[in-house]
Amino acid sequence: MLVDIIENICIILMLFEFPTAIKILALVSGLITLLKWLFIAIIFVLLFYAVIHFYLHRSDIEAPAHNTC
Repeated sequence: MLVDIIENICIILMLFEFPTAIKILALVSGLITLLKWLFIAIIFVLLFYAVIHFYLHRSDIEAPAHNTC
């Protein structure tokens, strides 16, 4: 995921500048981490919704068992 790559780049940049603290880079890294976990939570909620929706409506998408030939 792009957000994960950006988070890793921020952390690597902070490690290169250690022991000097770059507050804006730390803030951006924290916000990117928060955004990443927010995206993961949204994906799990959508996946949960899709599974529940599938099981509730599976009779609507099953084909009839009899042949018309």
